[in-house]
Amino acid sequence: MKIFYLVPCRNEQENIHLIVSEFQSMRKANEVLVLIEGGSTDKSGEIASGYAESCLNAEIVFLTQNGKGKFNAILTALNHLLDPTQETYIVIWDSDYSIRFSDAQKAADIVSEGGKFVFTERIGSYIEKGAMPLINNFANRVIATFASLVYRTPIVDALSGTKAFPITIFSDLNESFLRFIENDTYGDLSYFLLAKRSNLKFEKFKVNYFARVYGVSGLNRFSNGLELLHNLFVSAKLLRRKNGGHN
Repeated sequence: MKIFYLVPCRNEQENIHLIVSEFQSMRKANEVLVLIEGGSTDKSGEIASGYAESCLNAEIVFLTQNGKGKFNAILTALNHLLDPTQETYIVIWDSDYSIRFSDAQKAADIVSEGGKFVFTERIGSYIEKGAMPLINNFANRVIATFASLVYRTPIVDALSGTKAFPITIFSDLNESFLRFIENDTYGDLSYFLLAKRSNLKFEKFKVNYFARVYGVSGLNRFSNGLELLHNLFVSAKLLRRKNGGHN
């Protein structure tokens, strides 16, 4: 069994040092850190590839994405890692270092039990000052309310960056699900949708949330918010179709 921690790291050169240091200090034998970079204007690619080259036991892997966006980076890694002969679990871990590796590792421990989709929630836990502006907090709660209805599970924070799942949720996708994935910029809703499609048990836990110390978020509150609401509507339609048209 392998656990892969996928870290998109465009323009995150200072945070990469923190990510790697914490991973190496706590790493278990079956865990691999995957750094994915593409299009950085700082030295993120050079730093990430340097760490991978220095690891003789392949505990760190470096990949270059061809497209743009966080979810594109994740899909680049999934295509590289897909191996039907190996039991593989994925943990998404954001390179802004806002969620610590101890919580990402806890998600890995839970998902490796099998049959589960694990997501973290920041709202309702410790949030460092400046980490989540009031407007973001409100928007996250709105999205979570609709996500709870669509995915039929209580959700307080659907957009927390740390999620864990078996890689097999991406297997045997029909055209409609593939189209949905292509239009999901950050991927958060795709994970929920594919986990629901795979009949996985949803399990969540609270995590502490810290302000980033380097770089800026690429989130556009208005356009990305509208995209999320639209994708929730599409999710509901796809799940309804999967269930034979019944709610």
